[in-house]
Amino acid sequence: MILLNKLLCKNSNPNEFGTKVQKIASLINVEVAWLMIMMYLESRLNPQAVNKQKTDTETDPFKRSAFRATGLIQFMPTTAKGLGTSTQALYKMNAIEQLDYVYKYFKPYANRMKCFSDLYLVCFFPAALGKPDDWVIQTSILSAYAIASQNTGLDLNKDGKITVGEFKQANLKRAPQEYLSYLLEKKSTNSPQ
Repeated sequence: MILLNKLLCKNSNPNEFGTKVQKIASLINVEVAWLMIMMYLESRLNPQAVNKQKTDTETDPFKRSAFRATGLIQFMPTTAKGLGTSTQALYKMNAIEQLDYVYKYFKPYANRMKCFSDLYLVCFFPAALGKPDDWVIQTSILSAYAIASQNTGLDLNKDGKITVGEFKQANLKRAPQEYLSYLLEKKSTNSPQ
């Protein structure tokens, strides 16, 4: 399995992790490689990865996990709560335990993610799934500018907003080069003729 050698959790058996990722991918009907690459881009396959913003003064990752994205798919605190846990509880889990929440998160979108970009959009901003490339990622509560300022690498034209198209382009550019052709090939073979 791709990227399995990158797993950064001392308390998880890589083979057990790989088997569980394969099962989850099958249950939500996505390619195993898509799930592995997305988790790698989000956390470098480190279940204790915690987002750090320039304005953060908290240096302890566990304490920071109370208010920042945490874990394999960078669960937000409100998302974790909606899944019946917390980001601090997720921080304390090993990679295999955390996969239960990865599955729980993606389960409602099973069979709707047709390519790598769809899977990644569900991780980053589920409301964007199925939207056209010019759709701006924002909500009535969270402005396009606020989202873009916390995700500057996704705002490719630096106009203070991220479109679905920019999101797709940016993440294909960030994908490990040895898997980029695989992602593009799978996307084109899954596209309607």
